[in-house]
Amino acid sequence: MFGIRVASPLLLACYLLAAPTAQAGVNVDVHIALPGVRVDVFDPPPPMRYERFPSPRRGYVWRPGFWEWDGYQHVWIPGVWLRERPGFVWIPERWIFIDDGWRFEPGRWDHHPNGWREAQWREQRRWEEERNHWERDRERWEREREYREQERDRWQREHRERERDHERAQMDRQRQEMDRNARERNEREQREQQTREQDRRRQEAERQDQDRRRQAEERERGQREQQQRQESQRREQERQQQEQQRQESQRRDQERQRQESEQRNRERDRMQQEAQRRDQDRQAQERAQQDRRRQDPPRSDGDHRDDDNRGRDHRRDR
Repeated sequence: MFGIRVASPLLLACYLLAAPTAQAGVNVDVHIALPGVRVDVFDPPPPMRYERFPSPRRGYVWRPGFWEWDGYQHVWIPGVWLRERPGFVWIPERWIFIDDGWRFEPGRWDHHPNGWREAQWREQRRWEEERNHWERDRERWEREREYREQERDRWQREHRERERDHERAQMDRQRQEMDRNARERNEREQREQQTREQDRRRQEAERQDQDRRRQAEERERGQREQQQRQESQRREQERQQQEQQRQESQRRDQERQRQESEQRNRERDRMQQEAQRRDQDRQAQERAQQDRRRQDPPRSDGDHRDDDNRGRDHRRDR
């Protein structure tokens, strides 16, 4: 199991491209932390390769070689010269033994404003001492791994024995379960046969009851249908009588309307005849007056008034 803390975006992209093809069961934890990359792995790195420490070189700092985890395996990175940075000390890469594996601490530049050259020399000496400690830690880890493997083998043997015992007990339980199931199946079949016989008798009785109820219902339904037909016939007769009465009432109303219309027509004709007769009388009088005027000499206004009064009296008498 290993985790990764990435400070550089380029390193992060490269590692994420390689991580999906790692072996199953490997857990990757990615965090952003400056500077460099910190990797936690379960397997220890191989033994350090021997490198001849070169003589000091003015203006440069020696970066020792180290094992780097590429996501699949450990890869050796040889040592190189780095251009020194005044006021800074180069802390080399290192592997640290932890409880559940190994942790890779990336190299970095630490700020030392005063005495940075002496601090760089002390850091190189400390790195050599830590390399020796790292060898001892690796040996201790190897011993612990052997012990864990022995414990795992012992646990596997015990587990296999427990599995065999469990399988034998399971077979005994299965055999007993099969015998019990056979007895229960026979008893269940007998009970089911008895139940089926009881159900058949009950169904036969229920079917007879249903037949009797159906016959009674059919008789009741026939009586209801007969009553409904009689009621329908009675209602139809009443409706026909009402229809006849309505038609008779309409006929009487039409006869009355016809008589009233004939009476109004006769009255109108009579009034028209009287009006025509009055008009004829008036016209006859007017013609008679005109004839008299032509035959009689001219008269005074008083004579005309007397004639008008006599005409009015004559019309009044009529």
